[in-house]
Amino acid sequence: ALIAFSRFHLNHTGQTFVIFVLTVAAAEAAMALALVVLLFRRRESLSADVWSEMRG
Repeated sequence: ALIAFSRFHLNHTGQTFVIFVLTVAAAEAAMALALVVLLFRRRESLSADVWSEMRG
Protein backbone atom coordinates (compact mmCIF):
# COMPACT_ATOMS: atom_id res chain seq x y z
CA ALA A 1 0.00 0.00 0.00
CA LEU A 2 2.84 2.40 0.78
CA ILE A 3 4.53 1.75 -2.55
CA ALA A 4 1.29 2.30 -4.47
CA PHE A 5 0.59 5.51 -2.53
CA SER A 6 4.07 6.88 -3.16
CA ARG A 7 3.86 6.02 -6.85
CA PHE A 8 0.49 7.74 -7.19
CA HIS A 9 1.78 10.96 -5.61
CA LEU A 10 5.22 10.80 -7.29
CA ASN A 11 6.92 10.72 -3.91
CA HIS A 12 9.51 8.11 -2.97
CA THR A 13 9.08 8.39 0.79
CA GLY A 14 6.81 5.34 0.91
CA GLN A 15 9.32 3.20 -0.97
CA THR A 16 12.12 4.35 1.31
CA PHE A 17 10.05 3.49 4.36
CA VAL A 18 9.27 0.02 2.99
CA ILE A 19 12.96 -0.69 2.38
CA PHE A 20 13.77 0.49 5.91
CA VAL A 21 11.07 -1.72 7.45
CA LEU A 22 12.23 -4.76 5.46
CA THR A 23 15.82 -4.15 6.57
CA VAL A 24 14.81 -3.97 10.23
CA ALA A 25 12.70 -7.14 9.88
CA ALA A 26 15.62 -9.00 8.28
CA ALA A 27 17.95 -7.91 11.08
CA GLU A 28 15.41 -9.04 13.67
CA ALA A 29 15.09 -12.46 12.01
CA ALA A 30 18.88 -12.81 11.90
CA MET A 31 19.14 -12.01 15.62
CA ALA A 32 16.44 -14.56 16.46
CA LEU A 33 18.19 -17.24 14.41
CA ALA A 34 21.51 -16.43 16.08
CA LEU A 35 19.85 -16.76 19.49
CA VAL A 36 18.38 -20.15 18.60
CA VAL A 37 21.77 -21.38 17.36
CA LEU A 38 23.43 -20.15 20.57
CA LEU A 39 20.85 -21.88 22.75
CA PHE A 40 21.25 -25.12 20.80
CA ARG A 41 25.04 -25.02 21.12
CA ARG A 42 24.88 -24.45 24.88
CA ARG A 43 22.60 -27.37 25.78
CA GLU A 44 22.42 -29.33 22.50
CA SER A 45 18.64 -29.22 22.77
CA LEU A 46 15.88 -26.77 21.99
CA SER A 47 13.41 -28.41 24.37
CA ALA A 48 11.71 -25.97 26.73
CA ASP A 49 12.07 -28.49 29.57
CA VAL A 50 15.85 -28.33 29.35
CA TRP A 51 15.84 -24.54 29.38
CA SER A 52 13.43 -24.22 32.32
CA GLU A 53 16.34 -25.24 34.59
CA MET A 54 17.94 -21.83 33.95
CA ARG A 55 15.40 -19.96 36.06
CA GLY A 56 17.02 -18.39 39.01
